Amino acid sequence: MSDDTYVQGKLKYDLDHDAVQVQRNGRIETYSPQQVTSFTFKLTQRRRTAGVIKDEVINRHFFSLPFTNNVGYKQQRFFEIVVEGKATLLAREYITTVTNNANQRWGRSRNIRRIGVIDTPQAPVNTRRVLRHKMFLASLDGKIRELPQKRRDILYLFKDHGATMKAFVKQERLKLDQLYDVARLFTHYNSQGIQQSKAH
Repeated sequence: MSDDTYVQGKLKYDLDHDAVQVQRNGRIETYSPQQVTSFTFKLTQRRRTAGVIKDEVINRHFFSLPFTNNVGYKQQRFFEIVVEGKATLLAREYITTVTNNANQRWGRSRNIRRIGVIDTPQAPVNTRRVLRHKMFLASLDGKIRELPQKRRDILYLFKDHGATMKAFVKQERLKLDQLYDVARLFTHYNSQGIQQSKAH
């Protein structure tokens, strides 16, 4: 907590509204980023390694950090620490809805001409909710910047070592819209003994 107290209980967080709830002693307490310095919880997830499925327990750490948006408004927000080092990778997860139309798999839909009218076969539409991440670079100067969407723009953040980073992305076939792959890129960068002042 921001007043150096420690609260433990069943935790639920909502990054869309920047709120964290703790259930303890039969009560649910809600806190904002202004009230919380950090929170941590353990997560058990199932991973497949060499054909063997194992349960892995990981610690997830979130911090309340000041963030200035595109219009210059500054406020405390919750960020997850993904990679920590000379270049620190932060993330904020969110849920989005993805719609898949079977016609997209067919390519162009087949048209049926009947009496001058064009009918398009109606393919089933599948809607699902998926987890996505907004990713951020935290520099040692205290600034937090959202990562750009394009790969070349992400690599430009490390422009003085762009060739090295680009070669690593190509060699490892990294997809820089995926959190796990971006985390590998940041980990590689931090392992190179590169000074953080080189990242912009």
